[in-house]
Amino acid sequence: MRVLIGVSGSIAAFKSLILARLLYKEGHEVGVVLTRGALNFITPLSFQELAGARVLTDDDFFKGNTHIDLARWADVMVVAPATYNVIGKVASGIADDLLTATAAAFPHPIVFAPAMHTEMWHNRILRRNLDILRGVGHVILPVGEGPLASGDVGEGRMLEPEEIAHYISRLERLMEFWAGKRVVITYGGTYEPIDDVRVITNRSSGRMGLALASWLSMARAHVVAVACGGVPTAPSAEFHRVGRVLELRNLLLDMDYDYLFMAAAVSDYAPDYRPGKIKKSSDVLTLHLKRTVDVLSELGRNKKGTLVGFALEERDRLEEEAMRKLREKNLDYVVANPIDAIGSERTEVFLFGREGLLGRYSGNKWQVASEIVMRLASV
Repeated sequence: MRVLIGVSGSIAAFKSLILARLLYKEGHEVGVVLTRGALNFITPLSFQELAGARVLTDDDFFKGNTHIDLARWADVMVVAPATYNVIGKVASGIADDLLTATAAAFPHPIVFAPAMHTEMWHNRILRRNLDILRGVGHVILPVGEGPLASGDVGEGRMLEPEEIAHYISRLERLMEFWAGKRVVITYGGTYEPIDDVRVITNRSSGRMGLALASWLSMARAHVVAVACGGVPTAPSAEFHRVGRVLELRNLLLDMDYDYLFMAAAVSDYAPDYRPGKIKKSSDVLTLHLKRTVDVLSELGRNKKGTLVGFALEERDRLEEEAMRKLREKNLDYVVANPIDAIGSERTEVFLFGREGLLGRYSGNKWQVASEIVMRLASV
């Protein structure tokens, strides 16, 4: 696999040299882009000697279409270390050097391994920029906690090279299974109108679906993302946005797929719709709710590939309800998670197949999504 490492200006740049060496020893072909800041900490010769890498700097930026050629060459792009500065530039669409221009041209999700001081790591502007990168499908690796270059102790350390190499090796294994498969992912929450102003919906953030789309896009699956409601756009080869349950049903029943991940939170009930705006005329407004169509059951009766359902349940009934849903709706797998996962960045899920529990995973939703797609690739 061809791995492009973008190295920005941080004392953690020495770790990227170890990362390049590890990847080289695992048989990967390594390319390196060094920013001007990175050259203050490390030299091109080090990467050339230890990893057999082709190393480029900003001096190569205007020598033809270097950034386009690099973006087309790489199977995986990882920015390690990813400084506050380079994260902000990529999130803002700035492409004023070889690294950021290559990131702008790279057609797949990028893996960022942040490195910075604790105060910078907790800066609200950085938090926003990280959310932007996640929202378009890039992967943000966690940071470590411990001694920093300043002598302080806290969060912000770049992950160790062995941990980053593990992520990349995992991605290679995912590609072996998922590359070329047509994968439909629904995410977010449907809504049903009360009148022309108000709706009934749910608190789904769509983060799990975004994470699944990100990992599967990196694994070169043909991802068809179906967003419900106003959740961010997921990285995908095809993208659709729907609102109501019937819109979702009609779209999915016409789709072909190898795998379908039904991660969307689909409304179980809908109110009787009233045109216009209901006037505030009394202290109580009574809504009459009726059952919506059971999209997942219809998909199970008209199955075109492997069907993965999701179940949000009370913790003490998790397994019972997941297995019931799996059998009654003719699913292949169910990802079950407790109600307290709603809207949270961290979660705990249980993956069930027809014969029972296949795995239990916890962490942030990007980590858990990688565990799910990895486990499904091995069954």
